[in-house]
Amino acid sequence: MAITFNIRFAVIGEPETTQPFLEGVDPIMDTDKLKGAIYDLKKSTIFKNVEDSSSLVLYRVSLPSGSYTSDRVFSEDDTMPQRVMTGPVSNHFNDDAEKDEIHIIVRRPKGSQTQSDPGVSDALTPSASITPEELNSRFNSIEDEFYSEDWSEFIEAYISDNVKLPVTDGKIPGLPIAWRRVGKDRRASTHRPSLLFFDLPDLDGSYMNPDSNSKAREILARISEKNYSSYPIFGASGCGKTRTVMDMLGLNWGFYFNGSKDDRGSDDVKELVSLVETRLGDNLLINNRITKSITACLLLARVSILSRCLTVSNGRMTPSKWMLLQVCSQVLGEVHWKDSRPSRTDLFLSLFERMANSLGKFDFLSLNKLLRARFDILTKVLPGWLPNDSKFLLILDEAQSLGEALPDQFRSEQDNLNIKRPILSPFFHGLEELSEVPSQICTIPCGTGFCVYDLAWVGVAGKASKAFREVLDDPRFKRAGSFPRWDDQAKVKAYFRTIDLYLEKQGHPTSALKLKDLINDQVCEMLYAWFRGRLRPMISVIEDVIQYGDAGQWRKSIMQLMSALTNPTIEESGNLCYELSRILKQILKDGDSGLKTNADIRENLRRAVKNKLLFGKDYKLECSEPILVQASFARIVDDLGKEVTIIDEPIAFEAAVNYFQKDDPGLIQLLGNGLSDAPTPGSMGTYMEYFSPALLVPAFHEKPLVPSLFKVKANGNKTPEALSTKRFSIVGCNIGLRGTRHEFITMSDFLDAHCNRGSVFKSELVSPFFFPKENPSGPDLVFVLESGGQYYPVFMQSKISGHLKDIKEAHETTCYDCIKAHLESSSLLANFCSENIFLSLLFMPYHVQGRYSVAKDNVITINKTTKLDQYTMIIDKNNRGDLFTKGLLEFLEKVKEPFERYVFTTQDVKDEGELDMASGSNKGKMPKKTSNMTQAMEDIGESDQLSRPNKRKTVESEVKGNDEEISSGSKKRIRRVPKSVTTTQVVKGSMIIKPIGLEKRRMSERLANAAQVKENDGEMSKPRRSNKRRAVEPIQASEEVKPNGPGQKKKSKKSEETD
Repeated sequence: MAITFNIRFAVIGEPETTQPFLEGVDPIMDTDKLKGAIYDLKKSTIFKNVEDSSSLVLYRVSLPSGSYTSDRVFSEDDTMPQRVMTGPVSNHFNDDAEKDEIHIIVRRPKGSQTQSDPGVSDALTPSASITPEELNSRFNSIEDEFYSEDWSEFIEAYISDNVKLPVTDGKIPGLPIAWRRVGKDRRASTHRPSLLFFDLPDLDGSYMNPDSNSKAREILARISEKNYSSYPIFGASGCGKTRTVMDMLGLNWGFYFNGSKDDRGSDDVKELVSLVETRLGDNLLINNRITKSITACLLLARVSILSRCLTVSNGRMTPSKWMLLQVCSQVLGEVHWKDSRPSRTDLFLSLFERMANSLGKFDFLSLNKLLRARFDILTKVLPGWLPNDSKFLLILDEAQSLGEALPDQFRSEQDNLNIKRPILSPFFHGLEELSEVPSQICTIPCGTGFCVYDLAWVGVAGKASKAFREVLDDPRFKRAGSFPRWDDQAKVKAYFRTIDLYLEKQGHPTSALKLKDLINDQVCEMLYAWFRGRLRPMISVIEDVIQYGDAGQWRKSIMQLMSALTNPTIEESGNLCYELSRILKQILKDGDSGLKTNADIRENLRRAVKNKLLFGKDYKLECSEPILVQASFARIVDDLGKEVTIIDEPIAFEAAVNYFQKDDPGLIQLLGNGLSDAPTPGSMGTYMEYFSPALLVPAFHEKPLVPSLFKVKANGNKTPEALSTKRFSIVGCNIGLRGTRHEFITMSDFLDAHCNRGSVFKSELVSPFFFPKENPSGPDLVFVLESGGQYYPVFMQSKISGHLKDIKEAHETTCYDCIKAHLESSSLLANFCSENIFLSLLFMPYHVQGRYSVAKDNVITINKTTKLDQYTMIIDKNNRGDLFTKGLLEFLEKVKEPFERYVFTTQDVKDEGELDMASGSNKGKMPKKTSNMTQAMEDIGESDQLSRPNKRKTVESEVKGNDEEISSGSKKRIRRVPKSVTTTQVVKGSMIIKPIGLEKRRMSERLANAAQVKENDGEMSKPRRSNKRRAVEPIQASEEVKPNGPGQKKKSKKSEETD
């Protein structure tokens, strides 16, 4: 009799309790005909959405004879497809010819599956049925085999303190070393410490520095007080999250997992992701079940190892010792086995792999019963465990990594919510199954990205749902989210002084003395100024200093680290620009999720950059915005009971500047847009003053001085010999700041900070540009050039245009007599001038003059022993092309028109002296621009809110060019009025732009409005008289009239009389 096959087939995604069966299949039947027979058998039900049998895919699988019943489903090891079936059936089942039945799996084309619960007999579920007794027996066998090997020896050696973290040698020996799982720093140097593991608690839980674990104690107290089952922790990269959760585990029993591929901890979570990925199918709920089964194996491995440690420890196993074993499992394994076992040193990974391979095929419900039973046994022997009061912590560090892994391969577990999720969702819910009593555990996801995309949806289902909502509603949660900050310099100093004490305690007093020399108060001050709020960068710099044993290393390390964290071309985790780009892409992908739009995030950062670069102000949002925290740019703080988002760290501003400069070199578009926001030509002038650093950076930073700056004809317009071979940089230009003002720092302290103190004043970084007081007369702007450790102060005066007399007066404000009036002593300037040289700079980008008498070099005699050389640089229209990029030149031309337009108007008021008016006569005055920072910020629409600023109402109309007769005393003249000529008035603090009319009636109206201001706002400062200029020449725009205040020039007596 001819041999035939009996075939049972299962269709992926279908929950039928009795699988379809085909009898008497001829082995010579072609696979395509077999597809037709299967299709015909179930075309009205399972295949009703499949067009024809040709789209089906058949896989050969094999199960033991008779084992396929309604309560026995395919496990992965047995049934995952061995190959796709093609050709004659006999090619695939010859080996099974004598079996009662053979098995295949049928996959339908995508999009044709029905939406149904997979049930317990779906062909792709990983869960084979098993009795509790058999499962427990398998678990015991795995344990017995594992601990019979040398892993048991390793555990006992660790508990007996025969296996410890290695320590440094070199110039500063005795500090702990712990490398990451994978990375360039892996065992790279025995000289470099890992200060993350410094000052871990002793056996009694005490610390050398009592404040070391203050944040951990605060969070644990909050969890206990509120009985939280879940408590997410997030914060900016490097703020100290990992050390905080380590301290929490040093005080409280728990498990530490790490979602990253190359960070601290075991590789077991990384292996879990890989295992799940190989088993994924089209049914998302089945994928959830697979993940939960393997997560149960992960937890079983941890429960087993902790139980073993407690059994052999004789009371020596503490939470702190258990924490260190979990966080440094690979390091400790390598220390124990050295090079004899390089491929397998991870204790937790080794046991997890065995658990997953043997037990991962079974249904997660069965595995969870075993897990809970084993955990219940564990809690009975845990030292200090109180069933009704204790919390067992389940910490997932770097949780954002799982939030991005295997996206859209899983489904939300909330009822009737067909939303796709990454692996973080089923993994997190799998952790919740550790205990039968939810109040006994607290799951703690920790990371930078675990605040927006994950918090909201991870908590919508499962046991932690209520707990998540409670946490998110708890106002104090934001304080945990704002995260541990070294918020004063004293804490930084205390930390490093504790290192000295630690070295002395470890028997290295000489190392302690050397360390004091390497890390003095100035280094602590610099670290705090650059990285306040960021634990990891500060520690990284100190690790560099200790590794190289060089007191000067910290400057180089700070610059290298700033570049690594803020360079937009570096696409690595931790780089702020990369994190921002990643988040913006995620928001774009989840556009319908109700998250902030890309424009919102970018607009907030634009405002923050503009505030800082132009006005030296930090940025505050009057709301909590965790997305900015997630990108490591901001922190959330409690401000008088209100949650606000603060961007105030130098590293954040530097990253934001670099991010925008990728597409906007020099930030011309970002900063230049303020001119269009400025409602008056006067505020445009103020804005231009604050914008000038953006013009000076590309002209002077990291390049030699351009010879055409020096317009001394006798020298052939060459760079002075003393400066000709040097390459200069603007001191402090790479700290994410631009300008500071006399209200915050004196000129003497500004120069001292940049020339002598590493750009730090009172533990704060000092901006590279300084705006001095207006009274007494002096420069508009001050900065310092540096070359080879030598410093050259530069004093600048800007002049949009003017006559020779105006230029001469402008130059005088940058000379010694005016400068010394801003210093604490007349001889102080020499202290900041290397080679006794300082520079004057006239910024006149629209001036076309070829010769300047003020350009000659000057020698100033300070006293009998000290002389200073003054060199004058001039930027005018002739040489600006040598200094500025095309974009900057276009910007300058764009700015020119509003200045000229306003100048034409104001010149008519003052050009001929007195104007005959209906109400009397008045000598024309042109208002002098002030530099009141607050008003200027208001003028450009600076706002701390998300919404765009409320702009002042303006009225501007065109005036057609025509000839008008202008009265000026007894004289008359004719001139052409240009289009869009405007004049500016202040009416009760609001700026109004009105069309110019030069008839007497409109002049009277203008004076009447000015009188109204005086009546309503009190005594006002009068316009200062300027030097007489021709109407056709552009001059610096005037700002609106403001009341007298600190730093403003007083009214002259003559100007008071003319009002």
